[in-house]
Amino acid sequence: MEEALTRFRDTDGLSVSTVNAYRTAAKQFTSWMYRNGLAAEDPLRRLSRQKPEPHRRCKCRALTREECSRLLQAAYDSDCDHDGASPGTRALLYRTGLETGLRFNELKTLKVHHLDLDGTPPTVTVEGGYSKSGRTDVLPLRKSLPKTSGGIAGTGSPRPRCSTCGRRPRAPGC
Repeated sequence: MEEALTRFRDTDGLSVSTVNAYRTAAKQFTSWMYRNGLAAEDPLRRLSRQKPEPHRRCKCRALTREECSRLLQAAYDSDCDHDGASPGTRALLYRTGLETGLRFNELKTLKVHHLDLDGTPPTVTVEGGYSKSGRTDVLPLRKSLPKTSGGIAGTGSPRPRCSTCGRRPRAPGC
């Protein structure tokens, strides 16, 4: 039995916790057989579990400058609005997230009145109810960011929706 479980792990690439689950099921079955008189003894009673491997985590890392540039360019070059945000607004939100470290939900709750673009330095305020820390945070912005935020207030008339996908196209022929 131990050889079969080792083969599951080594050949099939199963994790220790999966192999331990198989081991537990097999031991429960042979224990049931012994208790109900279907086996003279429990052949797996001494079979022990393997030590579980440490929790596997994805390695988090910061994006490289090139990856940041590609992300922002892809957002800006998009043909359609997504979730009510134009490509330029989305690119600005991505850039704000990259520069401040704000999470998606924190960025999603921002309104124009949360921005102080005339301050020294310019800042963005995340209200306590929306921040992960639970407190109101005032974060500085790079001086170059407010120069790019001209259309963030959403002024101007909305573009018509695309008849094909239902989104607002940035350019004709979505």
